Amino acid sequence: MLSGWPEPGTTEPVPASARWTSVVTEWCRQELNALDFSPCGQRFATGGNDGVVILWDAQTGRAEQRMQADPKNIWSLSFAADGARLACGCSRSGSRDGSICVLDATTRALLRSWEEEIQMPEVQFSPVNNSIVATVSFDDITFRDVDKAARC
Repeated sequence: MLSGWPEPGTTEPVPASARWTSVVTEWCRQELNALDFSPCGQRFATGGNDGVVILWDAQTGRAEQRMQADPKNIWSLSFAADGARLACGCSRSGSRDGSICVLDATTRALLRSWEEEIQMPEVQFSPVNNSIVATVSFDDITFRDVDKAARC
């Protein structure tokens, strides 16, 4: 159990003073840039400059899985509404050689990946359709159907 955190199963809020720093730094080799909670709130994902996504148990603070998403920096993460997939927005710092990848949040398999000419992409799954990912980079928004790998 993490120091300062309420017991699992209680409705007490997590105090602002509670920190996961020591737990997170044990698992992360690089700076963290992105975090997203699963729709059910039981897990969350982090991503950073090493291209690794880590899935964490939100109750215990323990790392459950490590997934190599991309060799580039991860700038954003988004769980699909069903929690089964995780989209990652990646790019090298200062360049426009971005990529979007979609991972299976259970098996860690790379389901789909495509290159985009974007810098620091922000990704977001549609809350209605589990296959639509929106990518935002500065003044451009792109929608893709992940299942078909096509723009829509």
